[in-house]
Amino acid sequence: MKTLYTFLVASSLWVSCHSAVFAQDIAAGETLFNSKGCIGCHGPKGQSANEASFPTLAGKEASYIADQIKAFRDYERENPMMNPMVQGISDEQAAQIGAYLAAQ
Repeated sequence: MKTLYTFLVASSLWVSCHSAVFAQDIAAGETLFNSKGCIGCHGPKGQSANEASFPTLAGKEASYIADQIKAFRDYERENPMMNPMVQGISDEQAAQIGAYLAAQ
């Protein structure tokens, strides 16, 4: 019984800490999304008004968004608009933008 109690307490603490970190990632991602100019093409909160030219990113998996940002940054995926836009974005910042967009 004591082992179960210890496990439950430890699990609760882990979830609480993890949730707080994720909330900070979302806030930082929102700031980055807006300040880097992403909103100009992908729309407020990642809701594109011109889906034919600029995809809606809201609601996509955080890891997918982060991976795509890194691929554009590293020229593994080429796009004349995106490659220069994401230069200088760190892996952590890419994850934060992904967290923000996934939460939308």
